[in-house]
Amino acid sequence: MIDNKKAVILLSVLMTLTACGGGSSKKAIINDTSEVPRTNDIKAPIITLQGDNPMTLEFGTTYADPGASAEDDIDDSVTVSIENNINAFALGEYEVIYTAKDKAGNASEATRIVKVIDTTPPEITLNGEQQLELAQWRDFQDPGVEAKDAADGIVSVSTSGNLDNTKVGVYELTYKATDKSGNTATATRTVKVLENPSLVDVLADQNLLLCAKEAGYEYVLDVVELSCNNKRVQSTQGINQLVELRVLDLSRNEIQETNLTGNPLLTKVDFSDNLLTELDIKNNLELSSLIADNNKLSAIDVTHNEKLVGIALRYNRLTEIDVSANQQLVLLMLQGNALTQLDVGNNTKLQFLNAGRNQLTTINLNSNPDLKTVFVADNQLTSLDLTNLSQLSSLNAGDNQLANIDVSQNEELDLLALKNNQLTSINVANNIALGLLDLRSNQLTSLDVSSNTTLYKLQIEGNQITELDLSNNTGITTLTLDENVVCTGEKCAISTKI
Repeated sequence: MIDNKKAVILLSVLMTLTACGGGSSKKAIINDTSEVPRTNDIKAPIITLQGDNPMTLEFGTTYADPGASAEDDIDDSVTVSIENNINAFALGEYEVIYTAKDKAGNASEATRIVKVIDTTPPEITLNGEQQLELAQWRDFQDPGVEAKDAADGIVSVSTSGNLDNTKVGVYELTYKATDKSGNTATATRTVKVLENPSLVDVLADQNLLLCAKEAGYEYVLDVVELSCNNKRVQSTQGINQLVELRVLDLSRNEIQETNLTGNPLLTKVDFSDNLLTELDIKNNLELSSLIADNNKLSAIDVTHNEKLVGIALRYNRLTEIDVSANQQLVLLMLQGNALTQLDVGNNTKLQFLNAGRNQLTTINLNSNPDLKTVFVADNQLTSLDLTNLSQLSSLNAGDNQLANIDVSQNEELDLLALKNNQLTSINVANNIALGLLDLRSNQLTSLDVSSNTTLYKLQIEGNQITELDLSNNTGITTLTLDENVVCTGEKCAISTKI
């Protein structure tokens, strides 16, 4: 075959030769260099797929096409178009269509098969801890599991294992989940069966044992709450083995000693009205309430019990107590001890304070703005600053040595008892909520209660008051006065004159 360029040259030579030998004197020179039209292009491009065909795509992942190329025998380059309807979140088989067209309009097509598959097993999540403890003889309540699969959603779970709650030991539970694609996942949980002796073999005191049985308990690890008030219990031997014990009430018994070192979960303890001389609670870090009124305690350490909210140790023999670590304290009851000092500076949440009948000469309440009730009667206080106690509703500071007291900032006061002090005057004009006012045995020469219209009980005998106006105090039901007091107002008629 002669290509176009050679044909043009040959034709030009032939034309020249003809002109030279045609017998004519006239020269005819043809210089035509126009291109001969190309042969028709009827062959489509060839598409070559890159990567696998068919190929797989994991469920839920993004499809990244490996690409394709096309070659044409005439055109230098041909563009390949790609179309697909792949849904990576639906298992199945999809087609990716590749098309290429040359400049002559010849088109070709290729197909890649993409299979969206699930090869990922379900994910098993344990409810609760992976390692559990079970008291011997107690029924096991499996916290359960949940299995989720990316393709199938929630998948059912089967459980297998040979747990025996009658035998002490370690057991393994196996959880198995299989999705619709046959992918399987497993998870395990360990259950330790703990020795759980009978209470008969642990508690020495028969009254304590009987109380526990009456509460429905048979085994040591079953006891969570034990209330044995006034049961004539003399010994708590064995109680430290009740490791699950949370609440213990042994008030009004005959207990002289106890051991709580084995009860770390205790939150509430009541040993009031016993014969205890010591009480060790250093290991009871969860303790929030401690009651041990009316014992013989000369000392107690509460510095390790930072969760304590309430302490009641009335009528013991305490000479000191450190509550600086008990910053959650709301209630502190220490009446009837032998305390010479008490620091409540760190107890900023304190609402109820009873430190009466001690030997306190001073107490600082400036860091306790939430105080509502203060009982500090029968001490040796010479001063008492109530300036920061705007929520104070009840104050009993009788039987001290107070020469003056300012209650003008305590507008919520309902009860004010200041008998047997050395007061020469007192201003209660701002205490309009006052219901009970006891000012017996002071050195008052006058008293204005005209603003205290809610008064129902007034006691002022043992002072130097000679006149009293009760015209505004129509709610009074109890009134005690000295005989020489001239009283004005309708309620004077109910007075008891001493």
